[in-house]
Amino acid sequence: MNHGRYAEGDEDHALLARLVEEAAQETRFRIEEAAGTVTALVLGGSLARGEGTVWRGAGGPVALSDLDLAVVLPAAAARERAAEVAPAFKAGVARRLRGQGLLGGFDLGVYAPEDLARQGPRPGTLEYRRHGRALWGPAEIVAGFPALKESDVPPEEALVLLENRGAELLLAWPGAAGPEDGERALMAMYAGLKTRLDGAFALVLAEGSCPATGKARQAALESWTTVEGRSETLRAVLPDFSGSTFVQDIGFWGAMKLAPDPPAIALRLGVVDPADVVALGRRSWREGARAWVACYRIVASRLFGLPGATPILPLAAHAAHRARPRRRLRRWWETARAWQALERSGRARWALRQGPERMRLMFAGAPEHELASTIAVLLGAWVEADKPEAPDWRVAMARWFPGECPEHMEWDRCRRAAIRMWDTMEGGGARTAWEVAPDTRVFAEDA
Repeated sequence: MNHGRYAEGDEDHALLARLVEEAAQETRFRIEEAAGTVTALVLGGSLARGEGTVWRGAGGPVALSDLDLAVVLPAAAARERAAEVAPAFKAGVARRLRGQGLLGGFDLGVYAPEDLARQGPRPGTLEYRRHGRALWGPAEIVAGFPALKESDVPPEEALVLLENRGAELLLAWPGAAGPEDGERALMAMYAGLKTRLDGAFALVLAEGSCPATGKARQAALESWTTVEGRSETLRAVLPDFSGSTFVQDIGFWGAMKLAPDPPAIALRLGVVDPADVVALGRRSWREGARAWVACYRIVASRLFGLPGATPILPLAAHAAHRARPRRRLRRWWETARAWQALERSGRARWALRQGPERMRLMFAGAPEHELASTIAVLLGAWVEADKPEAPDWRVAMARWFPGECPEHMEWDRCRRAAIRMWDTMEGGGARTAWEVAPDTRVFAEDA
């Protein structure tokens, strides 16, 4: 198996190599059992770039990075058979790997060879072409992904990147995590860290730049903030930061992703004890959410031609309705069909709206955009809870949430509904098969 390097440190690489090996072997075995011979198994994401994250502080060692695999089958028929078993398989593998030290997510894409060239101009497509690593099969399989230029990635992908990261952040909310919830707290800490980095990446992506590595993204961010007016834009939406301090902050968290230093992270977050992972998780999540809201406001304002200080609710309204009418109808039709199949197999984590309410939403926007806008307002409401202009998440749930609204419109109930719907739409219900446990309490820093 082509392991290469997964992390900077030798011990970190060895831990990640063991987890990748187990995930790859089980994936190949189970997919071949369901669909026949696998042509190739390709690793993507930060592990393929050699930028994996291993936490060796209290509660460690554990792998915090996601593990992203792409399975290539010989033909479309085999791909369809594999796709049928993939969601349940992903949930099982993720659960087993969690017990062996993988706290990051496990994602599995299923392709036929002809699908590779059809991948759209997204950062992930560039990622697989640049850094995708064939763990099994011909190394040249990654050349099947389109050879895109950075300028081929449209500005909207910056918003999509933030929307995906917002959902991941909401999934990782630490809630009332206690001393016994160390894993939950570490996932919240890493989600906050990664949100800062992806938020900064979205800023440069919106400018037509899609840097290949963490260091290249840092350099692009430095260039971004030197343009006249950028520091003022940052300060308007994130008062604690000017352009220079924002760059320094992102540089710090970029270094911590490669080699987490618990005392340095604790000092940065204002936590007295580096072994207090619950406090680290809460503080990191909080700061990540603040950075996310700031970056979302900058990127969405630019995309929709609105002032940089526009509140998050009207920005989310534009984002919810951005698809053209034909795409709105097509995406709702596709989503409804997929939902029916998931409901039959028991993997739908939340119900779609029915009747006139679905028709209203169908004509107003695409379901994925409406859901992402709901998530944006939920995050904005949490971050700005102490401000008079805080957005009302109940309004967003009523207007845009493509699923049935919770009976009691409480923030955490709405959070769980949004995340279960997001997981059903994006991953066939695999990630919330046992996660997002009911938790109506809040931690002290919510106030």
